[in-house]
Amino acid sequence: MQLFIFILAIVNNLLLTFVFIARKRKSLKLVSRLGAFYIALILPAAFLLIAFDLPQTHIIFLCIFIVYLALECLFDFILKIDFRSNWKLLVPYIALYYASAYGFIIMTWQYSLFQGIVIVVLTVLQITANIISHDKKKG
Repeated sequence: MQLFIFILAIVNNLLLTFVFIARKRKSLKLVSRLGAFYIALILPAAFLLIAFDLPQTHIIFLCIFIVYLALECLFDFILKIDFRSNWKLLVPYIALYYASAYGFIIMTWQYSLFQGIVIVVLTVLQITANIISHDKKKG
């Protein structure tokens, strides 16, 4: 179970990092493809919930991650709305984004200092790529 959570955390961070890099390069087709793979992470997260007797904190963090992915799927792939310009939709989305990142750090750190540090480093890289990929609007 620990290894599975660690692998899910690595894949989560790497996919998001690549999405943000592709976004910065304005490769929207690649962003869409990577985004579809990212949404598919619902499956291993759900598998973890079903297949293992997890601590309650892990269940909560995985549910937060699944809700975050479900919102991403709903907004970007199903409704195809520009929710990032609507603060009422954006604020919960961003809260879930950071809560998911925090959850993966906590879940991995609990089992291994090394795994926790790896996920912290990947999360910092991913958030940095996210910040860099969003151009500042000039007013």
